[in-house]
Amino acid sequence: FEIAPDCAEELVEGKENEDGTVTYTYTLRDGLKWSDGQPVTAGDFEFSWKRAADPATASDYGYMFDQIAGYDKMTEEKETGEKDEEGNPVMEYVNPDPELLAVKAIDDRTLEVTTKQKVSYWDELMAFPTYMPVRKDIVSNEGWATDPSTYIGNGPYVMT
Repeated sequence: FEIAPDCAEELVEGKENEDGTVTYTYTLRDGLKWSDGQPVTAGDFEFSWKRAADPATASDYGYMFDQIAGYDKMTEEKETGEKDEEGNPVMEYVNPDPELLAVKAIDDRTLEVTTKQKVSYWDELMAFPTYMPVRKDIVSNEGWATDPSTYIGNGPYVMT
């Protein structure tokens, strides 16, 4: 089993920071396109990862971003002082701001990600579909997931 980069020019080694975090800087390949011809950008990855990790999105796999710096802060919860109908404490997020997630598009082709510490399975984690990019202009529209005209991808095949 070997991970081969498809969107990035290469798999990169993270740079360890003094605080124990690790920063990865990826350069996207030239010429990456969405199936409608628009360019795939580092901003698409930044938007997608922050969207998937955002508690407001309630993604089933949002927890897969828990190794990225800032995730713990944006998903921290506290009790509201109320109870639900079963008597359990009702929780709320303290600061559910996806901008806390340490993912940043430096430019159209450069994505910088900082993890909380060295993660031996980082490359494998990024191969999971939750890390695949989506386009903001597509997913921001109501009903995008049920409208075939919005089925935009960046893989090698297009369904017709």
